[in-house]
Amino acid sequence: MRFRFKILMICSLILWVCVPVYSQTGTVDRALDEYESLLVEAVSLKRRSLAGESVLQYELYNLAGRLSAIRKTLGSSTKMTGSQKAHMAALLKWYDMAEKGYPGTIVWVDPLYFNHDTRAASWFQQPETVRESLVCSPRKPYRWHPFAEIRLAGFDAAIPGIRLGVTYQKWGGYLAAQMTGGRKTADYTCLSDGRIPSGGAIYTSGERAVFHFGVSAGALYLPLRLGGLDTGRAGLYAGLGYGQRDLYWQDIESRWARVSDRSWRGLGVEAGAILFYKALCASLGLHTVRFSHADFEVGIGVRL
Repeated sequence: MRFRFKILMICSLILWVCVPVYSQTGTVDRALDEYESLLVEAVSLKRRSLAGESVLQYELYNLAGRLSAIRKTLGSSTKMTGSQKAHMAALLKWYDMAEKGYPGTIVWVDPLYFNHDTRAASWFQQPETVRESLVCSPRKPYRWHPFAEIRLAGFDAAIPGIRLGVTYQKWGGYLAAQMTGGRKTADYTCLSDGRIPSGGAIYTSGERAVFHFGVSAGALYLPLRLGGLDTGRAGLYAGLGYGQRDLYWQDIESRWARVSDRSWRGLGVEAGAILFYKALCASLGLHTVRFSHADFEVGIGVRL
């Protein structure tokens, strides 16, 4: 009985999704994008249930809730443009083929014919075989997006770095590294008050140097979608790794001393906000070494 109830509920959800009620042009395209994802998810749930796989109730309720939220942005189908109606027809065509066992993924309309309303009519003028190939050509709505970003960090020094990663929908991961010049070979250590632990005090020449180094790996969570289906994302990033910050003073004999209570090595932690929009990515955050020294960091780069 529970199995039949799940099948009935999934079929009802699919039929509900297939009702073409959409409103203003600005929101219809976004609704159609979301419609694609929900249609694929509904078909997947039905196939899983028919195959005997256990489908949790919360999956069905979650899908129903998302459908309900979309319906609030929809209006009369008569307000849809020609390209939007053709897009909807293509999706329904894909659903019909999926019900018959068609192995393709989500359908997408060729943008050559649907980027503008003035081009929509040309689609209907194509021969039937051409229209079928356009309507039924599969396309993945989401892609893996590699990205590369140049970072600049620091409060007491300019710390260049790089971040390389990849995103898919609202998740991603990355590797990062940063380093400055200024590393010295210390002849001894001292404290920030001038004392030398082994005895005596340092007499500085006024010269100082700072060295920074860090490597990290982290994750991205991008819940905010910008623009179309895969146009842009915004969210947060966080990572862990190794960090190092060394402060050196030069004494009057031109020897370098490492200031031990202002130098840290160990756990590096970073977090911040990151934005992807079309081919651009940008970030802003903080990086700490052992939670004792913090540097701000900004980054800008490209997304493929």
